[in-house]
Amino acid sequence: MSKGSLPKPYSVDLNTFNNNWDNIFCKPDPRTIEDQKNEDEAFENIASQTEVNVTVAETPQTALDDLLRFNSNHG
Repeated sequence: MSKGSLPKPYSVDLNTFNNNWDNIFCKPDPRTIEDQKNEDEAFENIASQTEVNVTVAETPQTALDDLLRFNSNHG
């Protein structure tokens, strides 16, 4: 065998080496992270704009009045 045929022995176990390698070199693209943040903010804005307050009506007439008021406000 020649001098370079065997790999140099690791000073840590292979699992720790692989985890460290991934932590150093397998970082996500910063553009992907920024896109995800923008998408999350957009979904939060949509959710906050479409929230509906739900209340329990005391009588059927009150429920009908609430429904008519909701429809007139939201088209």
